[in-house]
Amino acid sequence: MARAYVDFAARRPGMFELLFRHDLLEGGGENLRGTTIPMLTTVEGLVATVVGRDQASSRALLLWASIHGIATLTATRALDVFETDLDAMVTDAVFVHLHTAAEQ
Repeated sequence: MARAYVDFAARRPGMFELLFRHDLLEGGGENLRGTTIPMLTTVEGLVATVVGRDQASSRALLLWASIHGIATLTATRALDVFETDLDAMVTDAVFVHLHTAAEQ
């Protein structure tokens, strides 16, 4: 899911930017929160299977923030100046957030 998110940002940077621009599209008939909230709820459910319900909400937000950051850097081509293995970066971000939480 994280890889698909980053891949979407790379392929459709304009659409990716609009997904979270509630300030621009508010009142325009778009129900963005109806799309983004279920996405986060899905991530929270997946995270809960690894870290448990108690930590799921906060860990899901931290994980999403990391993946969203990678996706944003990808969409804006900010990572182009580095030799970056995006797949490995996304995998590492997921591992760090879930492994660290599971150890606690």
